[in-house]
Amino acid sequence: MYVYYLTGYVKPKTAFVWKMGEDTIPEEFMHELLDKTEMPFSMKLVDYNIRGNKAIINDDISQLKYTWLDYPPNNLCWPIFSPRLTEVIDNKLTGKEGIIWMKLNIESREESREYFVPRFEKKLDVLDMKNSTFDDESVIIPVFSSKKINNYSLFSVPRLIWQITSSICVKEDLKKEIEKHKFTGVNFETYRLV
Repeated sequence: MYVYYLTGYVKPKTAFVWKMGEDTIPEEFMHELLDKTEMPFSMKLVDYNIRGNKAIINDDISQLKYTWLDYPPNNLCWPIFSPRLTEVIDNKLTGKEGIIWMKLNIESREESREYFVPRFEKKLDVLDMKNSTFDDESVIIPVFSSKKINNYSLFSVPRLIWQITSSICVKEDLKKEIEKHKFTGVNFETYRLV
């Protein structure tokens, strides 16, 4: 059995989802989200580039080839899922993962769409503590226990911020289901399992 880290795949001319404003560090506003089922803000679909040392953010996405991905890149480094991808994942969950799907409104100049962000209600015990590597309280190199992850299809690496995290892992059956549907923007990396 394998475990896979859910990552994004960004091709050139891909739109990014962007939280505008000063408060773009999730740790600073996470406490405001813990009892909600909908994000209290919207995000924008933008053209994002780096030129020299400067980030260029433009809401004109007309020249981009890839917009409205199923798993879009974003400046919060969050797992943001399209409704189709959310439904496929939700149908494969065991019910023990403790996930609340938070609605997120994403806007472009022409339209807005509803996406979803998974919020974990409990910190899942999934690590093999003997083989994982830690630095103070942080997990540096996670190694998952096959026995502990047996009850989950999707789970997060237990980091300091674990409720909404980019460290999402899936088991092989869910990975195959996601691949079968050819969702855009999704990629996987293999994680160690004991």
